[in-house]
Amino acid sequence: MRAGTDVDDVLCVLGNTPRFVFEGVDFGPLLHSIVAGELDADRMDYLLRDSHHTGVSYGRYDHEWIVRNVTMTVVDNAARLALSHRALYAFDDFLFSRLQMFLAVYFHPTPVAFDEMLRRHFASSGATFKIPAEPGAFAHCDDGALVENLRASHEPWAERIVARVPFKLLYETDAEPALVDRIASELDGAGALNFTTTSRGVVSKYFGGDDSLLVVDGDRVRPISEVASLLKNHSRPVQLARVYAAPERWDEAVSVRNRVRASFTRAGSRLDA
Repeated sequence: MRAGTDVDDVLCVLGNTPRFVFEGVDFGPLLHSIVAGELDADRMDYLLRDSHHTGVSYGRYDHEWIVRNVTMTVVDNAARLALSHRALYAFDDFLFSRLQMFLAVYFHPTPVAFDEMLRRHFASSGATFKIPAEPGAFAHCDDGALVENLRASHEPWAERIVARVPFKLLYETDAEPALVDRIASELDGAGALNFTTTSRGVVSKYFGGDDSLLVVDGDRVRPISEVASLLKNHSRPVQLARVYAAPERWDEAVSVRNRVRASFTRAGSRLDA
């Protein structure tokens, strides 16, 4: 953008949709990709930040090389985010780092259990925590405020969370969700507290038809899905089905799980967990 350009020259309205247009080029798609795309500033930041604060080696990639090779190109009068072909290996590493973080950190059984327990607390009649709409009060609505509210609550899920007594992972599979449902049903019949969860994540939408990122190689411009090949084998969504049981009846829950698994084995079902 040239220095001294008036904002009104850049921001105009086409119909009811605001667009950033300058010298006939719509910069809206480019800006959208920078703040809300697959290779956006937030995703590039949180992988490194989460890797650092969780103390794991997953999530690290050559962000400097990617940033150095990010560019833009104009297609059909629209500015599009693009990546130099020289950074394809770094891009593959970025996506693989996301896959590792999903499996090792974001889908770890313990935080998934606490998330589900918190959801069940909020769904209960004993939940009193509210997120205020007033900006000043909202600024103080942080983790500490939530923990303080949970400590003052006598609702059973809140008490478990405060005491840091999560439900324990009883069974996990990426291939037999029906077995998870069967185990949970048997636990319900025995009066043993339990819940099931499904964790699902897509490594990259670029392998599902999203061509918002382009690759530039000289005069040749291609969608990233046609060029990046390393992670095409990982384009299948990552999905884990789990059943958790209350620790106070753990031995009984294990017996139920083993019995149900044995019946599935006799029926010839495939067990991959």
